[in-house]
Amino acid sequence: MERPSLILLVITLGCGCGDSDAPRDASAEASVDARVDGGDAAARDGGEDVLERDVALPDRFDPDTESFGPCPNGRHTPGGPDDADGCWPFEGNTGVPDGPIALYEGPCTINSGNSGDSLVIEGKDASHCGILAIYDTDVTIRNSIVPVIDRTNADGSVDISDSLAHGEGWVGGVLWGSNIIATRVEVVGGQHSVHCESGCTIVDSWLHGQEAPEGEATHNNAFITNGGSDIVLRHNSLFCSPEQNAADGGCTADASVFGDFAPVSNITFDRNLFVATPSGGYCGTFGHNPGKPFGDDPSDIHVTGNVFQQGPEGRCGVFGPATSFLDANGNVFRDNVFDDGSPVSP
Repeated sequence: MERPSLILLVITLGCGCGDSDAPRDASAEASVDARVDGGDAAARDGGEDVLERDVALPDRFDPDTESFGPCPNGRHTPGGPDDADGCWPFEGNTGVPDGPIALYEGPCTINSGNSGDSLVIEGKDASHCGILAIYDTDVTIRNSIVPVIDRTNADGSVDISDSLAHGEGWVGGVLWGSNIIATRVEVVGGQHSVHCESGCTIVDSWLHGQEAPEGEATHNNAFITNGGSDIVLRHNSLFCSPEQNAADGGCTADASVFGDFAPVSNITFDRNLFVATPSGGYCGTFGHNPGKPFGDDPSDIHVTGNVFQQGPEGRCGVFGPATSFLDANGNVFRDNVFDDGSPVSP
């Protein structure tokens, strides 16, 4: 696939606030709607901030040949060679590919009343929405720039690919909720990159650049679930990147599975790169937390073939690579290694 060496994406920033750890209720949904409406008004007034994103892009994944171009970065780093003759996801093989990006002029609150049973967003910049709140309908997003996607309602789904999702100033997950498929997506900003309830499949994506504001005890993750099932993360680069701040804000892990609000079951982490985190205790925490309401009995947690970057301390996380794995109930921890090939044990 022929690509230019440089693209310039102009991203209109939205923001929102919320409590990512609390169950959703009617007042929370009303608050989302209010923020979405405010985003529309800001776009009409033309008063929003603008961020210029200037990225040198090497060859990226070519779906016609199912291969990657040369990997530009070092081995076992985002953008470097993986163990399957490809490149670990980074900004050069995720996000928005070549092609025109037009302003998204559809609804920021998407439901069956204004979009029918399904909606396709392709080649659009929806940043001005601040939040895309999706209710009771199926949405497909391709080759686009989107803000926070709120899919915390019972019905509907999101299938997003070859896109950039950003959550500037957002306290919560940039991709947040259930029934989310993300493929070759770069996710930046927010408290968490992906906050999944159930039914999420994240593939070939680059999760990084979360926010831990100074003076706030924000705890970050590239991926987190506080209880759920039917979740797959395969061949992603997972990086919880904020440094610890003076208020003890910073990373929990690259990926966290916690039984806070529901049991955790049928969750797969396969062939991901866990990037050494500067402030997380561990790079992965995998569901066995007896002190939590649903943390006693995680089942069918499969952690297979992942690479844990050692980092400057040689442990990936501050205390080690992985924790909270229960060797029972169909759980599997197998073929996980550090980036020097030595085995990783939970």
